[in-house]
Amino acid sequence: MPGERPGTWSAANAEPHQCEELRWWPLDHLPAGIVSSTAHALSEIAHGRPLSTVGRPA
Repeated sequence: MPGERPGTWSAANAEPHQCEELRWWPLDHLPAGIVSSTAHALSEIAHGRPLSTVGRPA
């Protein structure tokens, strides 16, 4: 659920043929190779801005 801390709910990898594993990452230490639009969206959320329009008109 949004706003809950990791570990208070469970997630499942519903597409194991496309995703090797599911892990939690600190926002200030994201893994290499993350999709740039995803990194941007996470940065915006971390700064209290839940709407990200990168590459699209607002």
